[in-house]
Amino acid sequence: MSIRNPDQDKAQGKPRSKGRALLLLVASVLLLALLLPGPHKPDSFRLTEPTSWLGLLQPDAERDSDARLAAEPSETAPDQAEPGRSSASRSVPAEPATASRRSEPASDPPEAATAGERSLADRARPEDADPDNENDEDGLSIAGTVFDDAGTPLPGIVVRLRGAGRSVTTDELGMFQIDQLETGEYVLSVIESDRHHGTRSSVMAGVEAADLHLQRKGRIEIYGRVVDFNGQPVADALVRVLGSRDQQTTDEAGTYVIFAELTRAGSQPVLDFTHADFRDVRKRVATDSADLFTPVRVDIEMDAEHERVPVMGWVSGPHGEAVIGARVNLSSQQPRAFHSTVSNEQGEFAFEDVEIGPRYRVRVDPGDESYKRYLSDFFPVGPDGAIHEVELDSSGEAELSGMLLDLEGRPVADLTIWLSNTDVPNHQDIAIQTDRQGYFDPIPVPAGTIRLGTRSSPSLSASGIVLSPGEERAVQIPLDWGKNWLLGRVVDQHGEPVPRATVIAQWQQEFPDVRSTSRRQTLTDLEGYFNFANLAAPSYQLTVQAQGFQTRRTEVPLRSGDEVVLELREDPETGPGGG
Repeated sequence: MSIRNPDQDKAQGKPRSKGRALLLLVASVLLLALLLPGPHKPDSFRLTEPTSWLGLLQPDAERDSDARLAAEPSETAPDQAEPGRSSASRSVPAEPATASRRSEPASDPPEAATAGERSLADRARPEDADPDNENDEDGLSIAGTVFDDAGTPLPGIVVRLRGAGRSVTTDELGMFQIDQLETGEYVLSVIESDRHHGTRSSVMAGVEAADLHLQRKGRIEIYGRVVDFNGQPVADALVRVLGSRDQQTTDEAGTYVIFAELTRAGSQPVLDFTHADFRDVRKRVATDSADLFTPVRVDIEMDAEHERVPVMGWVSGPHGEAVIGARVNLSSQQPRAFHSTVSNEQGEFAFEDVEIGPRYRVRVDPGDESYKRYLSDFFPVGPDGAIHEVELDSSGEAELSGMLLDLEGRPVADLTIWLSNTDVPNHQDIAIQTDRQGYFDPIPVPAGTIRLGTRSSPSLSASGIVLSPGEERAVQIPLDWGKNWLLGRVVDQHGEPVPRATVIAQWQQEFPDVRSTSRRQTLTDLEGYFNFANLAAPSYQLTVQAQGFQTRRTEVPLRSGDEVVLELREDPETGPGGG
């Protein structure tokens, strides 16, 4: 008979108690981590039966008792579920849940997914939109990013949707999105502020890259020295910024300092230098958009003014008839000169005081719609002057009507497209609006080469239509506008995402009447993903550009639900490993 030592039992019981306490602590932490929500867990990873996990914390005797109760027959019918208990709690092996970034085209949407499983395309599509209903006009959205002229995203900018009385503020990445829009064209606008000039842009509902660019406000300091062709300083030369009333004169050393206000037109002001004894000089100032307000040095060399001579000529029509009252302009960039007059009853014109120079040209506005405008090639004006004969062509008019279709032959309704004649100088574009069936009414246009294109994003265009005088033509114009999506991701050679990369999708195709092209542009998000919407073409030429990486161009076929991964290689000169 053996005798047990009570002190020995206590010594063995201490490690057992400590081990059980440690097990309870680890199980409690694991349970708390699983019950609490967090961005590190997809929505599909959740506890469907918390009581089964709480059982881990029960003593062995209690767990054995629960097991015996579970083995006894239940009074509840097998096909009836206990109230409040999810069917997912039954002991059926669950397939592992994987989050997917892919999306089916709008015409064939995927099954409903949880919030954590929604793809990039699903997040861009309103949740109450019906992808199978082509006539659903209440689920479209417009999204984009607001940048300044240096390409920096601007958070906190209010973007207004004109005509709809709606507005939205950009997030910390400068992005915005306006949902629940009907089909059609809208105008996005940003009002002027103390730091930026305002802007506006036309865009079609459903566009995911309606980016806006704001010109910064501020003053640029410009300084430099003005000398003659021998390098000697030119004093008392007048320096002014075009579009501004501010002006300065050079001192005895030929130096100057002047400030240029940034305008809505851009961040490259133009300086004008004049002096009675020298030719005028006009210089565009190149600035660094990344360091816009650093003082810029501009040195100028002025040439001595040359002798002035006469330039004369006449204006006639295609049959030799004199064109009376035509406005004739004579201009040159070097030397900078501009002269204007009107042709007389014989169609003649004359300029008596023209400085000798190598590059002049004549522009004629006949003032009569029966003639085309005229622009000459460059020609020299020498010591003996010059004689220039102008023969105007007959303008003639034609009539164009037709229908805009997508690449599957369906009408493109309620679209505004602009018509221009590339053969007529300074032709004013004509706005064309399609009806609900995609038709546009006959419009008179000047005979010649016609081009049609959108002014909103995406850029859609059709060219190659040539009309003869008096011709009446009806055309069908296919455009790259549909309901498909192209999703992708840009990564480096190590598989890491490349954010803020520029992705351009281009397409073109020849048709019997026209040549149709499209161009779309967007930026990758912080995880390297990008998305193009409203696509119809079978494939696209993608161009990817990112700072520190080599530019990549590739042909990508459009396949439903596929996700394109584009890998960029580091630029050996500008990349992280370069010098």
